[in-house]
Amino acid sequence: MTILTDTNRTALTAKVAHLYTQAVLASLARFADGADINTPVKYPQVASGSYKYGEWSEVRRFLRHAPGTVGSPSDPQVLCPDYLLKVAAEFGAAQVAGMEAKLATKLGAGFTVTSAKLDTQGRFTITGLANGHDVAVRQEVVYKVSSKGRPFIQWPARIDVDGKFTPAARYAAAIA
Repeated sequence: MTILTDTNRTALTAKVAHLYTQAVLASLARFADGADINTPVKYPQVASGSYKYGEWSEVRRFLRHAPGTVGSPSDPQVLCPDYLLKVAAEFGAAQVAGMEAKLATKLGAGFTVTSAKLDTQGRFTITGLANGHDVAVRQEVVYKVSSKGRPFIQWPARIDVDGKFTPAARYAAAIA
């Protein structure tokens, strides 16, 4: 079942990719004393067992040796924006596809989408019919980073059946 239109899927993927890119740039600025995309940075001293090591690991994969350096670990490095944008787009597409598949499973085969609206903040509302009941799902995009430094998206949802809030665990009974 298709939940999102191609236009909404593209916009939501772009929003998730933007959140990822902004988080990487914010982490870079934190680790490199306010560095931006054009500033060469040196590797900070981050202990491998610390919480920050995971976050740094996510950032450092986008760094390349600065032009004119020999490539030793102590040489300054610069952010590779093309690679960051490529990874961000892949991350966004994978996260949105996963959310859409999970939502389709949750809503069931009898659900028919009547509209899907996306706002500029990444929140969206999907309305439809399931076994003659009006169903509305409001979902948000929440960007998080695990303690191991892996980015992920949470998709908290509110499901209303016939205008009443219905917990996901009771959804199947509510539309029966």
